[in-house]
Amino acid sequence: MGYCVLSPNLETAFFSVLQFKYRGRFNIVVDILDLVMRDPKGKTRNEIMEKARLSYNQSIKYLDVLLLCDFLAGKNSRYGDREVTRYVLTEHGYELVKQLKSLYFTWSLIRTMST
Repeated sequence: MGYCVLSPNLETAFFSVLQFKYRGRFNIVVDILDLVMRDPKGKTRNEIMEKARLSYNQSIKYLDVLLLCDFLAGKNSRYGDREVTRYVLTEHGYELVKQLKSLYFTWSLIRTMST
């Protein structure tokens, strides 16, 4: 699968989201990607819901989009007598996180230099 464009201009979206006091879509996506990236074995939907503070419907919506955009992949594994899907970052997901960290670092430098 190819890249899914979240915004025509990711940098503009990034800077505009930083101005809001509430958590918008962009921040939710970043939270999910960060959670999944921190655990090499991946996270289940319930773990993502709990740690990212999402409702069931929100988690389904965001995970579907991230899967469709090829930023996450679902890996099925056995846990006792049941099968569990753990979500892990794909190569595209790692690249997106890398770009977001770079943008955040740049934004931090700009804010530091302007004060």
